Amino acid sequence: MSDISAIKSYVVNLSQALKQTSSQTSQQLEQIAARVAKKSEAATDVGLASIQRSNATNQALGEYRNKIDTFA
Repeated sequence: MSDISAIKSYVVNLSQALKQTSSQTSQQLEQIAARVAKKSEAATDVGLASIQRSNATNQALGEYRNKIDTFA
């Protein structure tokens, strides 16, 4: 009977260890996902700012071209 008790105890301990490890892994994955989301958002913001600058530059160039065409 002591062998069965030892096996039951081992299984219980193993189950608890697996649950704890699973919980820790899940928390780590959530933290990584949050960091990736922040970095992705930052990259998107940088890209959007670049596009907005480019659009503003193109608009200014278009206005200058119109003025040059008017004078020419």
